[in-house]
Amino acid sequence: MNDGAVALVLMNKERAEREGKSILATISGHAEVAVEAEKFPQTPGLAINEILKKQASL
Repeated sequence: MNDGAVALVLMNKERAEREGKSILATISGHAEVAVEAEKFPQTPGLAINEILKKQASL
């Protein structure tokens, strides 16, 4: 969770291997959660719960 700036390079496994790059992480899922501003501190927990629900249904 971050509301600041970030730079991220994503590529599939085949391209990483072709370019000689190491695989540093694998994205296994994602979730989006929106809340009112006053509930913002709850957002990480809500997002974690959402992704866990999605992963459990696979």
